[in-house]
Amino acid sequence: MIGIFKQKNPANVILLLVFGVLIKLPMFLHPHIISSKPDDGVLYKAIVRLLASKAQNIPSLYPVLAFGLLFLQAIMLTRFINNQRMMSWPSYFPGMAYLLITSLLPEWNYFSAPLLINSILLLVLSGLFRIYNQPNAKGTIFNWGGTVVAI
Repeated sequence: MIGIFKQKNPANVILLLVFGVLIKLPMFLHPHIISSKPDDGVLYKAIVRLLASKAQNIPSLYPVLAFGLLFLQAIMLTRFINNQRMMSWPSYFPGMAYLLITSLLPEWNYFSAPLLINSILLLVLSGLFRIYNQPNAKGTIFNWGGTVVAI
């Protein structure tokens, strides 16, 4: 299984999706209903309020959102590692490892504020690493800093 993901094949994205669904199957079979806590952020509370009425009719809405975020994070992490050449050759192994590690921790299978913010932090981190070779990066740094403050 690992050998398949060590290759950079465009079909591995679909295989990563199938792998993620199979490994996260307990999350879909036993959905966890979430609730907003007082220390959660404004963005997360707004999303929970927006989805509360729909989640009563469809209890698997939160696991689908959590899996969507986890899969998106796996793809973003894989792309980030491949673009920064942190491994010997480009592969989908980081995405598979990320989905596997998040399956070992039950808290990462729930739609939560840290899961939502982790997606944004991966986006900001990849943007900041992209400015390494730019000769005049002050504007880009300022824009990415404004993104972090706005969150």
